[in-house]
Amino acid sequence: MVAEADKLVDEMLSKSVQADVTTYTILFDAYFKQERIRNVFKWLLHLVLKTALEPSFALVNSVCSRLINKGVIEEAGEILERMTVTQRSSETVLIRKQL
Repeated sequence: MVAEADKLVDEMLSKSVQADVTTYTILFDAYFKQERIRNVFKWLLHLVLKTALEPSFALVNSVCSRLINKGVIEEAGEILERMTVTQRSSETVLIRKQL
């Protein structure tokens, strides 16, 4: 099912149809359930760097917390580093508290 979701999102993007934050949230949840951490990282970076969408604090917090729980602390930090300073300040404090 996740492979089908990947294909659908890729098809949407190739046709210039923008996914919304809910679409990404569903993808992240499915990837975490199947232990596909690299896919979470890939799509979160895509969301942060290549879309005009602004992920909510709750979404970033949830994904970064789950990445940390899976042992990929550096990747969570990299995501935060790539976010804008205004987006990043609150998330950075929260991540540091979790470490």
